Amino acid sequence: MNGKRRPTRYRLLLFALAATTLFALAILVLLPVWNPCLDTERAGRLRAVSLALRNYHSAYGSLPPAYVVDRNGSPMHSWRVLLLPFLGQEKLYERYDFQEPWNGPHNRLLEKDIPGVYRDTGWGGGKTAGVFAVVGAHTAWPGAKPISDRDMANRLAFTVLLVSRRNSNVSWMEPRDLTVDDLLASVRDGDKIGNRNRIFCAFADDHIERLANDASNEHLRALVEIVDDRPKGTAP
Repeated sequence: MNGKRRPTRYRLLLFALAATTLFALAILVLLPVWNPCLDTERAGRLRAVSLALRNYHSAYGSLPPAYVVDRNGSPMHSWRVLLLPFLGQEKLYERYDFQEPWNGPHNRLLEKDIPGVYRDTGWGGGKTAGVFAVVGAHTAWPGAKPISDRDMANRLAFTVLLVSRRNSNVSWMEPRDLTVDDLLASVRDGDKIGNRNRIFCAFADDHIERLANDASNEHLRALVEIVDDRPKGTAP
């Protein structure tokens, strides 16, 4: 005998259980990174919202405003609510009370009824928003003022309207979206999951792309700002 104690059956069982638990946790943590189906799902949701925006534009002659303001000029309702009838959510739209803020006593009861196309595919369990506009004075979402295709001139194929972002912790009814600086930070951070090429965006002509996190700030700004001083047909 060499004097070493052999592992008991009890210790072996504990080791096996610990190893199994660690493996399961690794799967849960890394699944959003590994699974290409999640990428397809996020792109599909963006495409559905993008098409709803196109139908809204056909009905009203413009995109919805980024938000509706109250009498003091503060954001009160989100474009996501305005778009509900064009997503087949007429009943949910009728239940929403525009006389109170998005988080008023009645409207906050609707938070759990988030439409599937708006759901966050990250750690929030689908209870928060995963689709955002890129807002700002020079973007397609300047605030309470709606814009139309005419305002984007020949830039429909070069202008980002929507971004799919995970782990946002933002209610789907909340009139809060991404500023240009928010988008730049998200791209640099790899969508907060340490992974490249996971931020999807929908352009004004309805095509979907992924944003690489090595894209320059100048390139990204050119994608979201509708001021166009380039020759026609020139990509940003």
